[in-house]
Amino acid sequence: MRRFLVAIVCVAILVGTNARAELDSVSLSALARKSIVFLSYDVTNDKTGEIESHSATGFLVSSHGLVLTAAHVVREWQGQNEAELGKHPMSGRMHSISDGKVVPLEPVGRDDQADLAVLKFRDGGDDYPTTSLCYAEDLASGTLLMAFGFPRAKEFTPFPVTLANGDAPGGRWSANVNFVEGVSGGPVYGSDGRVVGVVKGGYADVAAVRYITPVIRAREMLRKVAVEDECLDRAAKSGKPARDDSIATLRDPSCDGNSCSAMFAVAFSKDGRRIATGGRQGAIAIWSVPDGKLVQRLVGDGGTVEQVSFDGSSTGERVMSVGNGRVSVWDVRSGRRIFRIGSAAKLYDRATWSDDDTVLATSGMMSGFALWDGMTGAERVSPGYSASAALSPDGHFFAYSRRLGVVERIELSSGLVRATELDDEKRVDVLKVDPTSATILAAYAPDVVALIAAQTGAVLAQIKAPGGSLKDAAFSPDGKSVALLTLNGGLGLYSKLGEHVGDLAFSYRKNGAPWAGQAGIPWSIDFAEGGLIGAGSINGEVVVWDARSQRQTDYFEGHGPEQVVQVKFSPDGQYIASACFDGTVKLWKLRKGQP
Repeated sequence: MRRFLVAIVCVAILVGTNARAELDSVSLSALARKSIVFLSYDVTNDKTGEIESHSATGFLVSSHGLVLTAAHVVREWQGQNEAELGKHPMSGRMHSISDGKVVPLEPVGRDDQADLAVLKFRDGGDDYPTTSLCYAEDLASGTLLMAFGFPRAKEFTPFPVTLANGDAPGGRWSANVNFVEGVSGGPVYGSDGRVVGVVKGGYADVAAVRYITPVIRAREMLRKVAVEDECLDRAAKSGKPARDDSIATLRDPSCDGNSCSAMFAVAFSKDGRRIATGGRQGAIAIWSVPDGKLVQRLVGDGGTVEQVSFDGSSTGERVMSVGNGRVSVWDVRSGRRIFRIGSAAKLYDRATWSDDDTVLATSGMMSGFALWDGMTGAERVSPGYSASAALSPDGHFFAYSRRLGVVERIELSSGLVRATELDDEKRVDVLKVDPTSATILAAYAPDVVALIAAQTGAVLAQIKAPGGSLKDAAFSPDGKSVALLTLNGGLGLYSKLGEHVGDLAFSYRKNGAPWAGQAGIPWSIDFAEGGLIGAGSINGEVVVWDARSQRQTDYFEGHGPEQVVQVKFSPDGQYIASACFDGTVKLWKLRKGQP
């Protein structure tokens, strides 16, 4: 097969190089506009059925119409089923939003670990303008770069960039600019007029991201579709490999190389020897710990698996999954589905077992909540709609909120209902019960958290969440402490009586030395035996603290530059697992401050 040269790739040091003349911002903008591409696509929300419009940026690297962009852009679009993909093709427009014809695009390569993807214009053209790529070695803090994109579907915009750190997590660079949604996939130019990196911009609930992926990370993918090997091989010899601290990387067997659907759920069995995972590919997988070998793969109902959990048996004989509005309980050994809860008229997105597995509670945004026999799936109680709900671990009561500013709890043995009125008639968005079943957490207003005594209904404390709306909360295993995580990344630690114990900082590496660049905003947390708190960030990092000393004990890198959706500790506190948008679940051995 005939190979053709797609881009000129070289190794250069941007600062102080005399290989090419430096260009001013006007000249760089004119150069970038020639090959930049505005990307647009629609996605069907699998929960609401609504059509959501999205946009991003790419740039041409081949006269044959190959476009380099960010993988999370393509993955979001490809996450739809075949019918939806046919209805909502991804398209590109050259140079600007308003000029030029709209041409459909097809994916030809994707690397979720690097967060890079290649698209191809489907019109068969072979005279597209291209840009030159350049790998920059040992970029120093303070290096001036120029990024380009279409922020929030607005016109072509330049972003002057100062490099904050040339060795940020995941083999990326950290910049001083907040790249908002729509700029993802945009080119980052050096002053000599060659592209050195690709923007990782904001997405979903994440307002902005400050990372740049070095273009050398696209080497293998570009080689497969177009680029001459010799040129990139020379550049690769100067590249630094991405760091990976994990002891096992788990990918669904159906994924193609580095192109894997996002992972959303992870759970350990009670004995810590197995992990269950689930994600956008619609299947549930069981793996052994610590070697990460596949034990069983369970085929679900399609769509996204949002939650997995093992039963209370010591070895994890059954596993529960929640996805596509259904709750399924499986026999791990045989792979057989024992029972399923939910239908087209009753869709559930959360489920919880009691500690003894006798009660199973489900809840859904549109279907309300219900209680079921945890062994057979037979319905026991269906109280109705609630904005939030939680089952006590001991299975004695169920907490819910059907009225504004009111938390009710029903005793399952007697049917007795007790109510606690809060100080504000606002919707209760989050309800959690601590592991000892003694305290109920209710979040409302939306940044106020109430701690309620489960037995009496008395409000023990009211807490103002640290810096914004509550994103997640986790009780310590003994129920004496609670960690609160807010959308803006605040992570506060409190006693069960509401006393502020301290705030946990996320912006320091494992040895406590600060680094220049964007602090990873925590996105999910877990609390373990021994007072350990773990968090995953929007940038792929996993961090662990000792809650008693409030000191960071572990800092892990290895995920792609993507959002860590969930973290879970093993029951023995030896490992932490993380599910990430990069299509992997990673297992990490806790060092607890040891080298």
